[in-house]
Amino acid sequence: MEPKKHSVRSKNMQIRLLPEEYEKLQTKFSTSIHHAFSQYVRDMLLQEPITVYSRNKSLDEFLSVAIALKNELNAIGKDFNQAVKRLEILQDSDDLSDSLQYYQAAQFSVQQKIEDIKSTLIKFHQSWSQK
Repeated sequence: MEPKKHSVRSKNMQIRLLPEEYEKLQTKFSTSIHHAFSQYVRDMLLQEPITVYSRNKSLDEFLSVAIALKNELNAIGKDFNQAVKRLEILQDSDDLSDSLQYYQAAQFSVQQKIEDIKSTLIKFHQSWSQK
């Protein structure tokens, strides 16, 4: 197989666009796989095929739900760590019983979120399996 010859682009072309036209081109460029705007415009002018990114809507929905669940679990984890630290510090039995109740509530909250995650994953798995 013979190596590609490196050709130098020596011709320059200049066009004038309205700001709206330029924005439209930039928007289309941002959805393409091209790394350089000049290459994208060159391919358009020469009517070369342009590959664009495609988005999977169900995956986008899953990611937004997963991020929200992750944030909730992070908050619950922080609360849980605070509860454990309180238990380590306490010496009074009254304070200990209050903290144990708080710990049980945090544990219940964690279990609920885990069940939410399981059911959400099952729903997404079922919807993806139907395709």
